[in-house]
Amino acid sequence: MIKRGLIRVQAKRWLTKMRAENVTYEQQRAFVAWCKKSKQHQHTYFAERDILLNSNSNKAPRLGHSLALLSLVAFALTIWLVKTPNTSKAAPSLVYFSAEQSPVTLSDGSVIELKKATKIAVAYSQNERIIKLLEGDAWFDVASDANRPFRVEFNNKQVTALGTSFLINTLGVAKVVVTEHKVSVTNTQTKQTQQLAQGEGLILSNKHWLKMHASEINAALAWRDGKLIFNATLLGDAIKQLQPFVDYKISVVNPQHLNLKVTGNVNTQSPEFALSLLLESLNLKQMRNASNDLIIY
Repeated sequence: MIKRGLIRVQAKRWLTKMRAENVTYEQQRAFVAWCKKSKQHQHTYFAERDILLNSNSNKAPRLGHSLALLSLVAFALTIWLVKTPNTSKAAPSLVYFSAEQSPVTLSDGSVIELKKATKIAVAYSQNERIIKLLEGDAWFDVASDANRPFRVEFNNKQVTALGTSFLINTLGVAKVVVTEHKVSVTNTQTKQTQQLAQGEGLILSNKHWLKMHASEINAALAWRDGKLIFNATLLGDAIKQLQPFVDYKISVVNPQHLNLKVTGNVNTQSPEFALSLLLESLNLKQMRNASNDLIIY
């Protein structure tokens, strides 16, 4: 009982520190180390956060307070925290690092679905709403706020929501797909800008921006339904999309094999079986090394 009470006191202290305007990077790292000590530390922190949010609002945001999120911390995956200026009663935004497709509801009601191994940083202010897509794929359903533009930044690109919902893929070749209303896509280096309407998609290659066909748009959205769709996809890109769904590293011995094209559908609940079928279609073999990594040759 004494230990449990002490952890609760520490959790309340960490909650206060993480809500502070002047929280430092060192404090964030120390908080992550504290969370890694045990599941009890993690559960207690999120429980205290739930209590605080429920006391501040009749409609608390969906917190991602799940076993999946807690287990990620236990497996030493870093949670980054980005403070939000106290322009309202909403709690400061958290950065989520999730291996689930669990939706994250932000303080303004915007919802973000994260694909496995996706990292985002949320920075809300009085004048704008910025999401940094650090890695992975995400779908955004943006709450309307004419006074605060909603922007997603990734790979020297910026997507501005124009009252919309949209998807961004960064694994492999970057893509943007609009599922409702419109977005504006900008290259922050070249200042190239293009608007996309509902049902349209854009492939953001380094040299050219290409409109997506219907089949490509369906493939880009498939992960939200627990699937990966490959249609003459380079093996290298297919591996990048499959990698987050397995707990071992996938390597290819011959670099030329990365340019082979694969076609097929993958159920993300059984990626190993699907990968075996894809490799068989290319007449490639696989083996495990001493570290249990998968070697393709």
